[in-house]
Amino acid sequence: MLSVLIVGSGGREHALAWACQRASGINRVVVVPGNPGIRQAGVETIPVDLADLEAVCRIADQAACSLIVIGPEAPLVGGLADHLRARGHQVLGPSRLAARLEGSKAYAKAVMASCGVPTARFATVSSSQALEAAIDRFQGNVALKADGLAQGKGVWIASDLQDARQAGGRWLGTFGSLVVEERLTGPEISVHALVCGDAVVALPLARDYKRRFDRDLGPNTGGMGAVAPVASSISAADLVDLAIAPVARHLTAQGSPFQGVLYAGLMLTPDGPRVLEYNVRFGDPETEVLLPLLPPDAPEWLMAAATGRLEQAGPLPVATDQAVGVVVVANGYPTAQAPPQPIAFRTQGRGELLFWSGVAGDERHLLAGSGRVATAVGVGPTHAEARAAAYRLAESIHFSGSAYRRDIGTEPQVTSQP
Repeated sequence: MLSVLIVGSGGREHALAWACQRASGINRVVVVPGNPGIRQAGVETIPVDLADLEAVCRIADQAACSLIVIGPEAPLVGGLADHLRARGHQVLGPSRLAARLEGSKAYAKAVMASCGVPTARFATVSSSQALEAAIDRFQGNVALKADGLAQGKGVWIASDLQDARQAGGRWLGTFGSLVVEERLTGPEISVHALVCGDAVVALPLARDYKRRFDRDLGPNTGGMGAVAPVASSISAADLVDLAIAPVARHLTAQGSPFQGVLYAGLMLTPDGPRVLEYNVRFGDPETEVLLPLLPPDAPEWLMAAATGRLEQAGPLPVATDQAVGVVVVANGYPTAQAPPQPIAFRTQGRGELLFWSGVAGDERHLLAGSGRVATAVGVGPTHAEARAAAYRLAESIHFSGSAYRRDIGTEPQVTSQP
C-alpha cells in the first residue's frame, strides 16, 4: 500500500487528494498545508509555511510517504523538488532548473526558439527604451507578460498603442523585466502531460477561462472555470508532439531532465497552434476537471513519472464523460480584499464534486477568503449534463458577496488550421 503527500493549499491539491483517496492502492493521503475545506472532506492536513522549504522537507521526512506531489509553482521554482530528492523522496515535480520554464517567460521563449516550438514573435525588455521600441515594432498590438511568477495574473492584453505604453510603463516599474509579445487571436486550449525525461504521456485537452467576467471581459485571474475534454481538429497527442515532447528532449539534452507535469497553454490561431506559456505543474482549475476523467488507478501513472517508469506505464485510459468546473469567488476578486464570510453549502449530489481553495475557519465553520473560494465540478455523459450539474452545485454555495461566471462552457468547440 502507498501513501501520498501533496504540497499545496488550493482546489488543485484538493482534487489531487480526492483522486488519491479513491485509488485502491493508497492507504494514506496528507496535504500540506491544505485548508479547512480539505480537512472537512476528510483529508489529513499539516500546517506549514510553503516558503520554508526546510520545514516542508522535515514534514516529508516524518510522514515517510511513498510519493510527494508538488502542486504550486513557487516551491518548484524555489527548488523544493531538489531538496526532497536529495533526502531520498520520490517526487512528482521538476527540478529548479527545469522549473525555469514557468519561472521565467524569457527563458521559456528561448527554449521554444531552440526547439522550433511555434510561438508569437516577442521581445524581452528591461528598460523604457527597449519597451518603447518593442511596442512600436508590434504597433501596440501586444500582450505584456511579467518575466517572473505572477500567480496567473501577469498578463496584460493591450487594447491599443496608448494602452500598451501606459500599461507597459506601470508593469516595467513593478516587475523589472517584461516579455512584449505580438498579440494573437483564436481560442485557447490547455495541454497537460506527464513527463519523465523523454517519456511523455498526454492527458485530455482542457480549456480554462482566465477573465473575471462573462464574455471574457475584465481582468485576468487565476482561473474562473474550466472544461474537459475539449474537441479539437488537432488531437492531444499531436499537440503534445508539437509543444511538449520537443521541450522534454531539449531539457534532457541540457542535463536538466523534466520530471513531473508539463502544461502548455496554446492559442489555436488561423495560422495554426502557438504556445503562449508553459506551466511546470498541474493547472488550476484544469486539474479539477481533468482528474475526474481519469481511472481510479491514475495515481499509478503519477508514481511511474516520479520513479522513472513512465515509458513502461503506457497511455492513460480516459473516460468518455465530460467535466465542467465553475469557480466561485469573493466579490471584488482579483483586486479587492474582503473580510472572511461564513459559507453555507449542501452535500454534493450525483455527478457533482466540490473542491475547496481559498477558505479559512475550521472544518465545521468554513469562511470564504478574498479570492477563489471553491470549484464546483459537474461530471456527466454529455457536456450539457456536466454543465448543468456544475451550475447546480455553484448556485448552492452561499456567502456574502459570492460570485461566478455564468458562461463557462457555452462556446463552440475549438478548431484550428493544421
